Amino acid sequence: MNILVTGANGNLGKVIFSTLISHGFSVKKYSHCQDLSDIDWVNVDTVINCSAAIPKHGVENKHYFEANIRFVQELLVFSRGKRVIHFSTLSQLYKHDTYQRSKLIGDSLLMINKHIFKELHLIYLPTIEDSLLINSICDKANSGEAPVVDHLKYNYMSFEDVGNYVANNINSNFSIPISKYFQLKDLYNEVNKFVSSELLKEGPFIDRTLMSEDAFYIQDSLENYF
Repeated sequence: MNILVTGANGNLGKVIFSTLISHGFSVKKYSHCQDLSDIDWVNVDTVINCSAAIPKHGVENKHYFEANIRFVQELLVFSRGKRVIHFSTLSQLYKHDTYQRSKLIGDSLLMINKHIFKELHLIYLPTIEDSLLINSICDKANSGEAPVVDHLKYNYMSFEDVGNYVANNINSNFSIPISKYFQLKDLYNEVNKFVSSELLKEGPFIDRTLMSEDAFYIQDSLENYF
Protein backbone atom coordinates (compact mmCIF):
# COMPACT_ATOMS: atom_id res chain seq x y z
CA MET A 1 0.00 0.00 0.00
CA ASN A 2 1.41 3.37 -1.06
CA ILE A 3 -0.19 6.20 0.90
CA LEU A 4 -0.26 9.95 0.30
CA VAL A 5 -1.14 12.16 3.29
CA THR A 6 -2.36 15.65 2.38
CA GLY A 7 -2.10 18.44 4.94
CA ALA A 8 0.94 16.63 6.30
CA ASN A 9 2.35 19.78 7.94
CA GLY A 10 -0.80 20.34 9.99
CA ASN A 11 -1.39 18.99 13.48
CA LEU A 12 -3.48 16.00 12.40
CA GLY A 13 -1.62 15.21 9.18
CA LYS A 14 1.76 15.34 10.91
CA VAL A 15 0.68 12.80 13.53
CA ILE A 16 -1.00 10.48 11.03
CA PHE A 17 2.07 10.58 8.76
CA SER A 18 4.51 9.75 11.57
CA THR A 19 2.23 7.07 13.05
CA LEU A 20 1.86 5.30 9.70
CA ILE A 21 5.63 5.44 9.19
CA SER A 22 6.18 3.90 12.64
CA HIS A 23 3.79 1.08 11.71
CA GLY A 24 5.82 0.26 8.61
CA PHE A 25 3.59 1.77 5.91
CA SER A 26 4.95 3.38 2.74
CA VAL A 27 3.88 7.02 3.07
CA LYS A 28 4.44 10.24 1.14
CA LYS A 29 3.43 13.70 2.29
CA TYR A 30 1.79 16.67 0.57
CA SER A 31 1.42 20.23 1.84
CA HIS A 32 0.05 23.39 0.23
CA CYS A 33 3.53 24.63 -0.65
CA GLN A 34 3.53 21.91 -3.34
CA ASP A 35 1.46 21.48 -6.50
CA LEU A 36 -0.82 18.44 -6.76
CA SER A 37 0.35 17.89 -10.34
CA ASP A 38 3.92 17.35 -9.09
CA ILE A 39 2.95 14.23 -7.13
CA ASP A 40 3.87 10.82 -8.59
CA TRP A 41 0.24 9.67 -8.66
CA VAL A 42 1.03 6.43 -10.51
CA ASN A 43 2.64 5.15 -7.32
CA VAL A 44 -0.15 6.30 -4.99
CA ASP A 45 -3.07 3.95 -4.30
CA THR A 46 -4.42 5.47 -1.06
CA VAL A 47 -5.06 9.16 -0.34
CA ILE A 48 -5.61 10.33 3.24
CA ASN A 49 -6.93 13.89 3.15
CA CYS A 50 -6.06 15.76 6.35
CA SER A 51 -6.02 19.14 4.64
CA ALA A 52 -8.60 21.59 6.01
CA ALA A 53 -9.13 25.06 7.42
CA ILE A 54 -10.47 24.77 10.96
CA PRO A 55 -12.37 27.33 13.09
CA LYS A 56 -9.88 29.91 14.29
CA HIS A 57 -10.00 33.60 15.14
CA GLY A 58 -9.00 35.83 12.24
CA VAL A 59 -9.62 33.31 9.45
CA GLU A 60 -11.50 34.89 6.53
CA ASN A 61 -14.51 33.06 5.09
CA LYS A 62 -12.75 32.84 1.72
CA HIS A 63 -10.06 30.67 3.29
CA TYR A 64 -12.65 28.10 4.39
CA PHE A 65 -13.94 27.96 0.82
CA GLU A 66 -10.46 27.53 -0.69
CA ALA A 67 -9.26 24.89 1.80
CA ASN A 68 -12.42 22.88 2.45
CA ILE A 69 -14.16 23.04 -0.94
CA ARG A 70 -11.81 24.17 -3.71
CA PHE A 71 -8.97 21.87 -2.63
CA VAL A 72 -11.31 18.86 -2.40
CA GLN A 73 -12.51 19.62 -5.93
CA GLU A 74 -8.93 19.73 -7.21
CA LEU A 75 -8.04 16.53 -5.34
CA LEU A 76 -10.89 14.68 -7.08
CA VAL A 77 -9.10 14.95 -10.43
CA PHE A 78 -6.02 13.14 -9.15
CA SER A 79 -7.76 10.60 -6.91
CA ARG A 80 -9.74 8.78 -9.60
CA GLY A 81 -9.47 5.01 -9.15
CA LYS A 82 -7.79 5.35 -5.77
CA ARG A 83 -8.79 4.62 -2.21
CA VAL A 84 -9.70 7.91 -0.51
CA ILE A 85 -9.89 8.47 3.25
CA HIS A 86 -11.27 11.88 4.17
CA PHE A 87 -11.59 13.44 7.61
CA SER A 88 -14.37 15.80 8.54
CA THR A 89 -15.90 17.20 11.68
CA LEU A 90 -18.66 19.51 12.80
CA SER A 91 -17.44 21.94 15.43
CA GLN A 92 -18.73 20.96 18.88
CA LEU A 93 -16.87 23.54 20.94
CA TYR A 94 -17.43 26.49 18.60
CA LYS A 95 -20.49 27.71 16.70
CA HIS A 96 -19.03 28.51 13.30
CA ASP A 97 -21.58 28.27 10.49
CA THR A 98 -19.20 29.17 7.63
CA TYR A 99 -16.75 26.43 8.60
CA GLN A 100 -19.52 23.86 8.96
CA ARG A 101 -21.08 24.77 5.62
CA SER A 102 -17.71 24.53 3.88
CA LYS A 103 -17.06 21.06 5.32
CA LEU A 104 -20.52 19.81 4.42
CA ILE A 105 -20.09 21.00 0.82
CA GLY A 106 -16.64 19.40 0.59
CA ASP A 107 -18.01 16.13 1.97
CA SER A 108 -20.91 16.27 -0.49
CA LEU A 109 -18.48 16.70 -3.40
CA LEU A 110 -16.78 13.46 -2.40
CA MET A 111 -20.03 11.56 -1.87
CA ILE A 112 -21.60 12.49 -5.20
CA ASN A 113 -18.37 11.49 -6.95
CA LYS A 114 -17.97 8.25 -5.01
CA HIS A 115 -18.21 6.26 -8.24
CA ILE A 116 -14.81 7.52 -9.47
CA PHE A 117 -12.91 6.15 -6.45
CA LYS A 118 -11.85 2.60 -5.74
CA GLU A 119 -13.11 3.17 -2.18
CA LEU A 120 -14.29 6.19 -0.20
CA HIS A 121 -14.13 6.39 3.59
CA LEU A 122 -15.51 9.51 5.29
CA ILE A 123 -14.34 9.56 8.90
CA TYR A 124 -16.12 12.06 11.13
CA LEU A 125 -13.92 13.22 13.98
CA PRO A 126 -14.97 14.68 17.30
CA THR A 127 -13.16 17.65 18.85
CA ILE A 128 -9.42 16.99 18.54
CA GLU A 129 -8.14 20.30 19.92
CA ASP A 130 -9.58 21.82 23.09
CA SER A 131 -6.49 23.12 24.87
CA LEU A 132 -6.52 26.56 23.19
CA LEU A 133 -10.06 27.32 24.37
CA ILE A 134 -9.45 25.88 27.84
CA ASN A 135 -6.23 27.88 28.26
CA SER A 136 -7.97 31.06 27.08
CA ILE A 137 -10.74 30.62 29.65
CA CYS A 138 -8.20 29.88 32.38
CA ASP A 139 -6.29 33.07 31.55
CA LYS A 140 -9.49 35.12 31.86
CA ALA A 141 -10.35 33.46 35.17
CA ASN A 142 -6.89 34.04 36.61
CA SER A 143 -7.06 37.71 35.59
CA GLY A 144 -10.25 38.12 37.62
CA GLU A 145 -12.79 38.28 34.79
CA ALA A 146 -14.93 35.45 36.26
CA PRO A 147 -15.89 33.95 32.86
CA VAL A 148 -19.15 32.08 32.39
CA VAL A 149 -18.30 28.49 31.45
CA ASP A 150 -21.06 26.21 30.22
CA HIS A 151 -21.36 22.55 31.14
CA LEU A 152 -20.90 21.85 27.45
CA LYS A 153 -20.72 18.14 26.70
CA TYR A 154 -18.53 17.23 23.72
CA ASN A 155 -16.72 14.23 22.28
CA TYR A 156 -12.93 14.23 22.16
CA MET A 157 -9.98 12.33 20.71
CA SER A 158 -6.33 13.34 20.77
CA PHE A 159 -4.33 13.62 17.55
CA GLU A 160 -2.36 10.56 18.68
CA ASP A 161 -5.56 8.55 19.21
CA VAL A 162 -6.71 9.39 15.67
CA GLY A 163 -3.32 8.42 14.25
CA ASN A 164 -3.40 5.06 16.01
CA TYR A 165 -6.98 4.46 14.88
CA VAL A 166 -5.98 4.97 11.25
CA ALA A 167 -2.84 2.83 11.48
CA ASN A 168 -4.67 -0.01 13.25
CA ASN A 169 -7.77 -0.02 11.03
CA ILE A 170 -6.63 0.97 7.54
CA ASN A 171 -6.17 -2.66 6.51
CA SER A 172 -9.62 -3.68 7.79
CA ASN A 173 -11.52 -0.96 5.89
CA PHE A 174 -12.31 0.77 9.19
CA SER A 175 -14.76 -1.93 10.25
CA ILE A 176 -14.66 -0.54 13.80
CA PRO A 177 -16.35 2.90 13.87
CA ILE A 178 -14.17 5.69 15.22
CA SER A 179 -16.97 6.70 17.60
CA LYS A 180 -16.02 3.67 19.72
CA TYR A 181 -12.93 5.64 20.74
CA PHE A 182 -14.60 8.95 21.59
CA GLN A 183 -14.01 10.37 25.06
CA LEU A 184 -16.86 12.36 26.61
CA LYS A 185 -15.86 15.71 28.14
CA ASP A 186 -17.57 18.59 29.94
CA LEU A 187 -16.04 22.02 29.26
CA TYR A 188 -16.71 23.38 32.75
CA ASN A 189 -15.13 20.31 34.36
CA GLU A 190 -12.09 20.53 32.08
CA VAL A 191 -11.50 24.19 33.00
CA ASN A 192 -12.13 23.44 36.66
CA LYS A 193 -9.16 21.04 36.61
CA PHE A 194 -6.87 24.07 36.30
CA VAL A 195 -8.87 26.90 37.88
CA SER A 196 -10.78 27.08 41.15
CA SER A 197 -14.58 27.11 40.81
CA GLU A 198 -14.50 30.34 42.85
CA LEU A 199 -13.02 32.09 39.79
CA LEU A 200 -15.71 30.79 37.43
CA LYS A 201 -19.41 31.26 36.80
CA GLU A 202 -21.30 28.10 35.92
CA GLY A 203 -23.24 28.26 32.68
CA PRO A 204 -26.09 26.03 31.50
CA PHE A 205 -25.87 22.38 30.49
CA ILE A 206 -25.48 22.03 26.71
CA ASP A 207 -25.17 18.69 24.91
CA ARG A 208 -23.25 18.83 21.63
CA THR A 209 -22.19 15.20 21.56
CA LEU A 210 -24.79 14.62 18.82
CA MET A 211 -24.77 10.89 19.45
CA SER A 212 -27.20 8.34 20.83
CA GLU A 213 -26.45 4.61 20.91
CA ASP A 214 -23.59 5.03 18.40
CA ALA A 215 -25.81 6.90 15.93
CA PHE A 216 -25.24 10.55 15.01
CA TYR A 217 -28.19 12.94 15.05
CA ILE A 218 -28.82 16.63 14.36
CA GLN A 219 -29.72 19.31 16.87
CA ASP A 220 -33.40 20.21 17.11
CA SER A 221 -32.45 23.88 16.70
CA LEU A 222 -31.58 23.23 13.05
CA GLU A 223 -35.29 23.32 12.22
CA ASN A 224 -35.02 27.10 12.60
CA TYR A 225 -33.04 27.19 9.35
CA PHE A 226 -35.95 25.75 7.34
